[in-house]
Amino acid sequence: MGTAPDPHEHLAAAEDTIDPPIDIAVTAQLQELRVALSVGITWSVGPDGGEHHVLPPELVEVLTFAAAALAEGRPVTVSPGEPVP
Repeated sequence: MGTAPDPHEHLAAAEDTIDPPIDIAVTAQLQELRVALSVGITWSVGPDGGEHHVLPPELVEVLTFAAAALAEGRPVTVSPGEPVP
């Protein structure tokens, strides 16, 4: 019996543009997220919040940049490049 295909597998090869939020409350949340990411945090995942994962610095950098741009009203395009040798 094989493993079910990952529905998100194709996302790594795709380019996607995310428009900034219209809702001012969401913009405020993005500003708060940018600050939280800049000081380093752990995220709770799972139904009970009991499992913690530390985000790698590379992902924190991408999320911080994206949160700041979206909070400033700028769209963000995510486009994976070629692997670095």
